[in-house]
Amino acid sequence: MKLHQYPQVIAEIELKILNASCQLEIQTEHISFMDGEIEVEIASNSSLTNEQHRKAKRLELRQQPDYLESLAKLKAIKEQREKLSIKLNQLRNEFSVAKLETRMTIARLEAAA
Repeated sequence: MKLHQYPQVIAEIELKILNASCQLEIQTEHISFMDGEIEVEIASNSSLTNEQHRKAKRLELRQQPDYLESLAKLKAIKEQREKLSIKLNQLRNEFSVAKLETRMTIARLEAAA
């Protein structure tokens, strides 16, 4: 990659990280909403007479496919964001190296002149 291309590519990765962070926030809120629904269902169920029954019901409800799918999506978004962060760091490091190499080339040319 050419030196002048790095800022654009870095900005594109930063935008992808921002998008992933927004998706992460949305998914986290969705899971919180689902947790709230679970708590309402447990609180309104009069057959759950003690904390052990409520805990068992909570675990049962959190094993539903929709809830598990939401958790899996949250994990995937976190992983995507981390991979993008790694890529961003790599690009920044490559950009720094490319700048240093350019400076070294300029210094050699000045020394030769």
